[in-house]
Amino acid sequence: MLDDIATRRPRNLAVRAYRFRARIRRQARVDGVTIIIVNWNTKDVVADVIGAVQRFSPPHVSIPVVDNGSTDRSAAMLRSWPGIKTMMLRSNAGHGVALDLAMCATRTSIAVTLDSDAVPLGSDWLDQVVEPIASGRALLAGHRSSRDFVHPIYAAIDTATFVNRRLSFQVHRSVLVPCQATFARLTSAASARSLAWRFRQPM
Repeated sequence: MLDDIATRRPRNLAVRAYRFRARIRRQARVDGVTIIIVNWNTKDVVADVIGAVQRFSPPHVSIPVVDNGSTDRSAAMLRSWPGIKTMMLRSNAGHGVALDLAMCATRTSIAVTLDSDAVPLGSDWLDQVVEPIASGRALLAGHRSSRDFVHPIYAAIDTATFVNRRLSFQVHRSVLVPCQATFARLTSAASARSLAWRFRQPM
């Protein structure tokens, strides 16, 4: 905690708080899949992604969308979108922090992170990344872009492992297990500022 204060990373204090809450309620975790999407000023693109996720995913999946303080009216669109849950951040905390907060709020055994510009193209997109986790062959599986830092285009992870081992999307802590990608990649943007947040619904 002191290192986060000393290095001016106050947003990680929020992550620690939600991780602590997640560890307390671990008995309440249920079987299932949560699909996490982080949005920052990609209103039209994220609308395509959410529509495709709802069209090509089983009806029982949970779909929380984290809005990273968007200024393009994304937040208003997301609040009124049926069938999703939202976590509204008042400013851009950064992609990794947003994913960490959503992961720690997830109530299902498996979580899938999906870029706001990664559009599923078929009904098998979710099974490909979830199966290695559900079968016990892997704790983390997915596909990432060829950047010099870990940035999963989409990835599935065992929720309990993420919480209990204090994993984070802010740093490189694991290697993704490759799987066939069935989505179209468009454009994206990210930056970091101060953090303030509030929940509308549990994940």
